Amino acid sequence: MGENNMVKITSVNVIIRGRGEDRAVLGFADVVLDDSFVVRNIKILKAKNKDGYILSFPSQQTRETKKWYDLCFPINNEVRKYFEEVIFNTYEKLLESQPK
Repeated sequence: MGENNMVKITSVNVIIRGRGEDRAVLGFADVVLDDSFVVRNIKILKAKNKDGYILSFPSQQTRETKKWYDLCFPINNEVRKYFEEVIFNTYEKLLESQPK
C-alpha cells in the first residue's frame, strides 16, 4: 500500500456527463486502487451550498426499508480528501481539454 498504509489510486477514469448550472450530476469516475481493486460509478456532483464539487460513492437501496446504503466509501477524512483531490483534478483537466 501507499505511504502511511493509505490506499493508492493507481488509475482514474472520468466521464463528463454534461455542463451547466442545472446539472446535479456532472460526471462519473472509476478508480483502480493499488493496481488490484476497482471502484466504479463514483458520482461527481455539483456542491449545493458552495462552489466546487462533492463525491457520492456507489450505493444501493434495500427492498424492505427503501433506505440507501453506501456500498463502499472512505472511512476517514484523509482518504476522502485524497479521493477528492485526484478525481476533481482529473475532472478539471478533462473539462479544460474539451471544447466549450
